[in-house]
This record gives sequence, C-alpha cells and structure tokens, in this order.
Amino acid sequence: MSDTPSVPPEETQKPVEDLFPEASAAQKPLPAEEVKPVETPLIPPAEPVKKASQPPAIEPLQENGRFGRFMRTFLRLLTLSLVMFAAGFLLAYFLLYQPTMQQLEARSAELQTTSAELETKQADYSELKGQYDEVLTNVTKIEARASLALALRSLELANLGIDKKNNVVVRNQLQLTRKYLDEFLPYLEGSDEKDMAAELADLMKSAETELVRDPLAVGPAVENLMDALESLNEVLSLK
Repeated sequence: MSDTPSVPPEETQKPVEDLFPEASAAQKPLPAEEVKPVETPLIPPAEPVKKASQPPAIEPLQENGRFGRFMRTFLRLLTLSLVMFAAGFLLAYFLLYQPTMQQLEARSAELQTTSAELETKQADYSELKGQYDEVLTNVTKIEARASLALALRSLELANLGIDKKNNVVVRNQLQLTRKYLDEFLPYLEGSDEKDMAAELADLMKSAETELVRDPLAVGPAVENLMDALESLNEVLSLK
C-alpha cells in the first residue's frame, strides 16, 4: 500500500433552482395577455407645405467703400437737419406761438367782457328810450290838451265879442283859435282820429268864411265849433 491519501469523489453541484426556489419562481415567464387592436382615426392627407421664397440676400455695404461713406454722411446730415427742425419748431412755439395764443385768449376774454357790458348798456338804453318815448308821448298829449283848452277859451271870448257885436274881438279870437287848432290837429291825426280832425278843420273853415262874409252871422258857426271841441275834450279826459 502506498502512503498517498485517497481523494474523495467529487460531489455533484446542485442547480441554482434548488438552492433559491423563490428566484426561480420569479424568473418564470408570465402568461401572455391578449392584445386588443387599437383603432387609429383616419387622418386626411396633409397638404404639401409651400416653401417660403427667401428674399435675395443683400450684400453688406462695404464700410470703407465710397457708397458707405456717402450713406454715413447723408445720415448724419439728415439727423442734424431733423434735430435743427425740431429745435426751431420748439423755439418758435415757446417764443411766438404760445405768447400769441396767450394774447389772443386775453383779447377774447376782454371782448367777452366788453360784449357783456354792451348788452347791459343796450338793455339800459332800451329801457331809457322806452321811458323817453313814454315821457314824449305824455308831453305831446299835454301840449295837445293845452292847445285844445286854449282853442276853447278863444272861442268863448269870440262868442262874447259876438254878443257885444265887437268884430275886432271876434276876428282876433278866431285867429287865435286857428293857431291853437293847428297845433292840436296833428296830435288828433296821430291818434287815429283823422275823421274828427277833418271835421274840426271844416268847422273852423266855415267860421272863418262866415266872418269874412257877414261878421254878425258868424255866431252859429262858432257855436258848432265850440260844441265839437267840448265833446272831444270830454272824450280825451276819459283816456
């Protein structure tokens, strides 16, 4: 017998499934699920996209070229002109336009004040004119009434002269009656009493005619004229 130890027989390696039963269970394939077909909506065919026309490329200006220098100079001059124009406009506005507008507004306010004063003066003038017309009417009326009273007084004296057969007194008093009646008749005509004025004129003319023809027969004509004037005096006294 040899001294070499005997080698034990190799043990057979156990599979992994036997060592880790849980892992083997997790690695088992799952049963396949039933896949349902998906309905896709009908999509109309898309219109072809038109390609936008690209503008022609502009070549950059050459900064050092003649045209570039001209454009820079032109832009400077244009900017300077615009600035000068704006400055001139503002200067004219503040130095000319604004003071002129302020003066115009002041003149307009003065005109409005003057117009209001004129309207007040016009109203005062209209009131004063109305008062003057009223006074003038009253004065004319008073003068007419005075002429009428003097004419009646002259006829009374003429009637006394007739009674005393004094032709000189009768003639003088009839002349005074004519004077006073001429002063009274315009007022009577202006008062829409033209018929009465014409009647008094006829009676006065008849008395003058009788005085020339026969002074002793003038009595009835004088009395008729006196009666007409007295009636008229009563009518005017009632107004």
